[in-house]
Amino acid sequence: MLHDSLSRLANIKKIEVAKQNEHEWNALSMQEKMDKEHFLKNEEHVGKGFMAMANQTLEFIDLLTRAEEVARCFTRQPLAKRSASVICGFLESLCGAKAKDYKVKDFEKYNFSPQQLLLQITTILLRIAREVPASNDNFLVNVATDADFDASNLDKALSVISSKGLSEEEDSLQQFQQLIQQLRQLHEERKSDDMADSDELSVMKELDGVAVDQDKVLEVYTRCMMGYRFLTADIQESHSYLSNLQSLDPRSPKVKTLMKEMKQLCQNLPVHPNAPSLLFRRRSD
Repeated sequence: MLHDSLSRLANIKKIEVAKQNEHEWNALSMQEKMDKEHFLKNEEHVGKGFMAMANQTLEFIDLLTRAEEVARCFTRQPLAKRSASVICGFLESLCGAKAKDYKVKDFEKYNFSPQQLLLQITTILLRIAREVPASNDNFLVNVATDADFDASNLDKALSVISSKGLSEEEDSLQQFQQLIQQLRQLHEERKSDDMADSDELSVMKELDGVAVDQDKVLEVYTRCMMGYRFLTADIQESHSYLSNLQSLDPRSPKVKTLMKEMKQLCQNLPVHPNAPSLLFRRRSD
C-alpha cells in the first residue's frame, strides 16, 4: 500500500514540475492540459486514500509488534524474508535516491509524513531484531542480503530520527545504531562469500575447456581408491547369480529390480567411468 501511494506521489510531483515550467506548459494544447489536469486530480484522490490506508496499516503493525510474542513471529520463515524485503523497500523509497521524487508541494494534503513513517518503520525493525534468537539470525541475514538493502539508508534514517527528536528513548537510538553496524557487517560477510563462490565458479568454467589426460586421471583415481580396498577376490568364474541367471524370467520383478539398481549405481556412485571393475557390497542389518 505504501509503495502504491508513493508511486502516485511521484506522478503528482512530475505534473507539479511540468506546470512550474510555464513555457512548456503553455505550449501544450488545450486537450493535453485537460488530460494532465484530469490525471492529476485522479492521482491526488487515489494517492491520498492509499497513503491513509498505508498509515493505518503501519500503525496497526506498530501496535502488534509491541507484544514480544508477535514481534518474534516475524523472525521465523516465511515472515522473516517477507518482512525484511518490505522494510528494506520502504527504507530505500524514503531514504534512497528516489526519495526526492515524492517531495510534493503539500505533504499534509496527501497524508504524507515521511519522518513519521521512518520512525514507525525503524521502530518495527528494531522490535523484531530484539527478538531474533542467537541460534537463528534468519531475519537479520534476510535484511542484510535483500536486494534493496543499503546501510546508508539506515544511517540516514537514524540521522533524521535523532536530529528531529522523533524518538523519545535514547536507548532505542543506541540500539538502532548497533543494529546498523551488525547489519553492515553481515552484508559485507555475505558479499565476501558470494565473491568467493563467484571466483570458484569462474575457475570451474575455465577448467571446463581444458584438455584432460584420461589415462593420468584413471591412474590417480585407482591409486586413491586402493586405500579403501579391504578385500579382493577373483570372481570371474563364480558369480552370485550365475547358477540362477538362466532360470530367471527377464520380465520377473526380481530381474527388473536388479536392473533398476544397476542403473542407479551407475548414475549415482562416484565411480570413474573408466575405472577397473569394482565390487560394491551392500549390507542390510
